[in-house]
Amino acid sequence: MEAEFVAAVHAAQELMGLCELFRELGIPISEPMVMHMDNQAAVKQVQNETSSGKAKHIDVKYKFTKDLAAKGIIAPTYVPTGEMAADLLTKSFAAPKLRELCTLCGLDIRVTSTQGHGAASDGTPP
Repeated sequence: MEAEFVAAVHAAQELMGLCELFRELGIPISEPMVMHMDNQAAVKQVQNETSSGKAKHIDVKYKFTKDLAAKGIIAPTYVPTGEMAADLLTKSFAAPKLRELCTLCGLDIRVTSTQGHGAASDGTPP
């Protein structure tokens, strides 16, 4: 859970930087901004104002993220691992799952055969 919480902190920091950039560019931002997380314990830790004994050292160091959630700036939301679109960038998948995640990200991938393509019989490129 600690690694996921630390990752959430880094994501929140990046998100705040992007928000500032968007504001400077005049791009409207709606709040709360949803942060997808695939660890329920980490989501609860970010949303919860109280601290558990095991995570006390994290609470002190990463109060920033909890404050953003408490102020309604971010909304940590649980998404099951199998539905986490960001996994597309961090893991390898079989073709069906890859297509599904690409679709979640708004990507249209088309698998085409390379048979019949490539160099001509005389060795010149097509």
